[in-house]
Amino acid sequence: STPPLTWTVSVSPTVSWLTLSALSGTTPSVVTATASVSGLGVGQYTTEITFESADALSGSPQTIPVVFAVADEIHQVFLPFVARDD
Repeated sequence: STPPLTWTVSVSPTVSWLTLSALSGTTPSVVTATASVSGLGVGQYTTEITFESADALSGSPQTIPVVFAVADEIHQVFLPFVARDD
């Protein structure tokens, strides 16, 4: 079996509209990102979430781009919606 890995997560640039359920931990883990429209105007907001491991881990750090769109009206929604920028 694989030993647990220690990790940290950060948001850059820091934004008020995105919160993470944990900023560090060990594997296996789940981190939930929650976005809030409170205080935001209509528009598109961006940041990045970066996971990093202090352990000798190939592929660390891993960065996930986050795009949060605030609209004044939604006519039709199809869920789940996942956007990937490959």
